[in-house]
Amino acid sequence: MHRILFVDDEPKILTGLQRMLRNMRREWEMSFAEGGPQALRMLRASPFDVLVTDARMPGIEGAELLEIVRRECPDTVRIILSGQCSRDSLLRCVGVAHQFLSKPCDSEILKDTVQRVCRLRNSFDDQEMRATISAVASLPSVVSTYEALQAQAAGEASLRTVGETIASDVAMSAKVLQLVSSGFLGSPQGAIEMERAIELLGAETFRALAAQPNVFRPIPSGERSESLLRELTVHSLAVAAAAKQIAESATGAPSTIVQSRVAGMLHKVGTLVSYPLESTDSCMDRTSWDAPASPPKTCCAQAGGYLASLWGLPAGIVEAIGCHRSPHRSGSSSFSALTAVHVANAFVEAARNADGDAAGLLDHQYLARVGCTDRLDEWREICHAACFGEVLQ
Repeated sequence: MHRILFVDDEPKILTGLQRMLRNMRREWEMSFAEGGPQALRMLRASPFDVLVTDARMPGIEGAELLEIVRRECPDTVRIILSGQCSRDSLLRCVGVAHQFLSKPCDSEILKDTVQRVCRLRNSFDDQEMRATISAVASLPSVVSTYEALQAQAAGEASLRTVGETIASDVAMSAKVLQLVSSGFLGSPQGAIEMERAIELLGAETFRALAAQPNVFRPIPSGERSESLLRELTVHSLAVAAAAKQIAESATGAPSTIVQSRVAGMLHKVGTLVSYPLESTDSCMDRTSWDAPASPPKTCCAQAGGYLASLWGLPAGIVEAIGCHRSPHRSGSSSFSALTAVHVANAFVEAARNADGDAAGLLDHQYLARVGCTDRLDEWREICHAACFGEVLQ
């Protein structure tokens, strides 16, 4: 039975939550804390699987509570459930909260959110890696891209320019999508292009975000680290472009096309979580990103899928990230973003290798099940063009 802790400084809010969630008592062991100090005492006495807290509280605010929990209880999923509070209070939670919900919150939305993260924890039994991923506040960006974004935040850059900068960086893309996919903006958004996500955030909120610690950050100094991250970024951009074109050729569904591009950009995000680039080379080798010399219990793809789900990204994107190396695990039998990203990643990797052979990287059983083996030659050409910067007419 999962242990859930709800925190609010208003007793009537806690009473309302108890009433709202009464029918979950057989599934969850629920506790209720009146404020941050009591919550910390309870957390330190016995671990909880999920923490749901208000952002604005006297004494210990939500952001401070979440930061302490992130450090001391990293395996705990951290969710903000907050009503009318200042933008600054909410912004301080961005680096430490996994998901955001707005008050008043529909009971089914709250139940579904908590149930999803509980199922996620059940599906991921590598507790050490789970805690590592859950403790992540932000991911490293290419230094030059980070500096460009900070300059844009300090100046008068258009939102379009900002969106293009963020869309070119894996870590920045992941963080912005976390915000728009959860309730940070009031109502969660589905899969959207980065330019649209930045429009929804708005110029004022973007500048405030850029000034917050633990939202965007450059990779720690080190020539090798910077080179490896640049290489990963080039690969991710090529896969994103190829996956989008593959989806366009296979389906007219706009949501699948957008999910394919976004998931293509983020499919290696687990590499940034699992292996500090400043200390590991093998994980970033072009032919072994997901197979380091001493493989961990959890591969980079699974780590990325866990983070994407933890951050509330759409299910189609989560599936494509988590299963792109072994899509047969998904059980899917129709074309989806997973198909596009799996094929794009295999052909882009092969195009950059000397032999150019993708046979060992493709899951032919899965592709036959989906019914797209006859499209592989066409898609190989798309990926080759994306890999080497060509434009297909």
